Amino acid sequence: MNCSCSAVSIDGDGYLSSRTRKAAKKSICPECGDDIKKGDEYLFATLFLDGGIYNNKMCKKCESIVDQFFPDGYYCGEVKDDLESYLDSTWIEDLPSSCISKLVPEAMSVVCDILQRYQDEA
Repeated sequence: MNCSCSAVSIDGDGYLSSRTRKAAKKSICPECGDDIKKGDEYLFATLFLDGGIYNNKMCKKCESIVDQFFPDGYYCGEVKDDLESYLDSTWIEDLPSSCISKLVPEAMSVVCDILQRYQDEA
Protein backbone atom coordinates (compact mmCIF):
# COMPACT_ATOMS: atom_id res chain seq x y z
CA MET A 1 0.00 0.00 0.00
CA ASN A 2 1.32 3.45 -0.88
CA CYS A 3 1.98 5.73 2.08
CA SER A 4 2.34 8.93 0.14
CA CYS A 5 -0.09 11.68 -0.53
CA SER A 6 -0.21 13.43 -3.88
CA ALA A 7 3.44 14.26 -4.19
CA VAL A 8 4.64 17.48 -5.72
CA SER A 9 6.32 17.09 -9.06
CA ILE A 10 8.02 20.21 -10.36
CA ASP A 11 8.96 20.14 -14.04
CA GLY A 12 12.72 20.01 -14.42
CA ASP A 13 13.42 20.48 -10.71
CA GLY A 14 14.74 17.88 -8.30
CA TYR A 15 17.72 16.13 -6.78
CA LEU A 16 20.98 16.15 -8.69
CA SER A 17 22.66 14.13 -5.96
CA SER A 18 22.21 13.22 -2.32
CA ARG A 19 24.19 11.38 0.30
CA THR A 20 24.36 10.94 4.04
CA ARG A 21 27.01 12.99 5.80
CA LYS A 22 28.16 13.47 9.37
CA ALA A 23 27.88 17.07 10.60
CA ALA A 24 31.24 18.79 11.16
CA LYS A 25 29.48 21.65 12.94
CA LYS A 26 26.02 22.55 14.18
CA SER A 27 23.46 23.65 11.59
CA ILE A 28 19.68 23.88 11.29
CA CYS A 29 17.33 21.61 9.34
CA PRO A 30 15.40 23.93 7.00
CA GLU A 31 12.37 21.61 7.10
CA CYS A 32 11.65 21.44 10.84
CA GLY A 33 14.01 24.01 12.36
CA ASP A 34 15.67 21.44 14.63
CA ASP A 35 19.39 21.45 15.24
CA ILE A 36 21.65 19.15 13.29
CA LYS A 37 24.33 18.77 15.95
CA LYS A 38 28.01 18.18 15.34
CA GLY A 39 28.42 14.44 14.72
CA ASP A 40 24.78 13.85 13.68
CA GLU A 41 24.09 12.18 10.36
CA TYR A 42 22.03 14.19 7.90
CA LEU A 43 21.04 14.11 4.25
CA PHE A 44 23.09 16.45 2.08
CA ALA A 45 21.42 17.07 -1.24
CA THR A 46 22.30 19.13 -4.28
CA LEU A 47 19.09 20.32 -5.92
CA PHE A 48 18.10 22.00 -9.14
CA LEU A 49 15.29 24.44 -8.30
CA ASP A 50 13.88 27.42 -10.16
CA GLY A 51 16.78 27.43 -12.60
CA GLY A 52 19.48 27.39 -9.91
CA ILE A 53 21.57 24.82 -8.08
CA TYR A 54 21.28 24.69 -4.30
CA ASN A 55 22.67 22.60 -1.46
CA ASN A 56 20.31 21.46 1.28
CA LYS A 57 20.77 19.69 4.61
CA MET A 58 17.94 17.63 6.10
CA CYS A 59 17.84 15.93 9.50
CA LYS A 60 17.17 12.19 9.66
CA LYS A 61 13.66 12.81 11.06
CA CYS A 62 12.61 14.90 8.07
CA GLU A 63 14.36 12.56 5.65
CA SER A 64 12.29 9.70 7.08
CA ILE A 65 9.05 11.70 6.66
CA VAL A 66 9.95 12.57 3.06
CA ASP A 67 10.85 8.95 2.28
CA GLN A 68 7.50 7.66 3.57
CA PHE A 69 5.04 10.43 2.71
CA PHE A 70 6.58 12.30 -0.25
CA PRO A 71 8.71 9.81 -2.21
CA ASP A 72 7.98 11.48 -5.54
CA GLY A 73 8.95 14.98 -4.46
CA TYR A 74 8.23 17.82 -2.10
CA TYR A 75 8.69 21.57 -1.81
CA CYS A 76 11.88 22.43 0.06
CA GLY A 77 11.13 24.09 3.36
CA GLU A 78 7.52 22.88 3.44
CA VAL A 79 7.75 19.27 4.62
CA LYS A 80 6.30 20.07 8.06
CA ASP A 81 3.35 22.05 6.63
CA ASP A 82 2.73 19.50 3.87
CA LEU A 83 2.75 16.66 6.41
CA GLU A 84 0.21 18.45 8.60
CA SER A 85 -2.02 19.16 5.59
CA TYR A 86 -1.81 15.56 4.41
CA LEU A 87 -2.57 14.10 7.84
CA ASP A 88 -5.41 16.60 8.34
CA SER A 89 -7.03 15.48 5.07
CA THR A 90 -6.55 11.73 5.63
CA TRP A 91 -8.80 9.51 7.68
CA ILE A 92 -6.73 7.84 10.38
CA GLU A 93 -8.21 4.51 9.29
CA ASP A 94 -6.88 5.11 5.75
CA LEU A 95 -3.32 5.80 6.88
CA PRO A 96 -1.34 2.57 6.46
CA SER A 97 0.26 1.51 9.75
CA SER A 98 3.09 0.03 7.70
CA CYS A 99 3.93 3.58 6.62
CA ILE A 100 4.20 4.84 10.18
CA SER A 101 6.16 1.79 11.28
CA LYS A 102 8.90 2.58 8.74
CA LEU A 103 9.58 6.02 10.23
CA VAL A 104 12.56 6.67 12.49
CA PRO A 105 11.38 7.07 16.12
CA GLU A 106 11.60 10.88 16.10
CA ALA A 107 9.51 11.09 12.92
CA MET A 108 7.01 8.55 14.25
CA SER A 109 6.57 10.74 17.33
CA VAL A 110 5.89 13.81 15.16
CA VAL A 111 3.25 11.97 13.10
CA CYS A 112 1.58 10.46 16.17
CA ASP A 113 1.52 13.85 17.93
CA ILE A 114 -0.17 15.46 14.92
CA LEU A 115 -2.71 12.64 14.67
CA GLN A 116 -3.43 12.86 18.42
CA ARG A 117 -3.92 16.63 18.18
CA TYR A 118 -6.40 16.20 15.31
CA GLN A 119 -8.26 13.53 17.24
CA ASP A 120 -8.42 15.74 20.35
CA GLU A 121 -9.83 18.60 18.24
CA ALA A 122 -12.56 16.38 16.73
